[in-house]
Amino acid sequence: MKHKKPKKLAGDIVNTLQIPRDLAYRDVVVTIVGSSELYIENYKSILEYEDWGILVQTKKGKIRVEGRNLKIEYYTSEEMKIQGCILHVYHE
Repeated sequence: MKHKKPKKLAGDIVNTLQIPRDLAYRDVVVTIVGSSELYIENYKSILEYEDWGILVQTKKGKIRVEGRNLKIEYYTSEEMKIQGCILHVYHE
């Protein structure tokens, strides 16, 4: 009898139960509202914080937000809200 690998089995369960990937795998979610608000969910840490750029570590790389008058409005262990004039968002 052939056994499934644990990752494959977990993926099958997630698909069968129709659980969103961000919840099942804690994938990073970036939501941009206009050009003045940005939300990042499931991040690990804040690496750099300046009014012209913010660098955030995620499980799968880094997210860099560039703009003017940027500030972290709030953050929790799972989510943060950035406000200001957002010009660029990069995944590194």
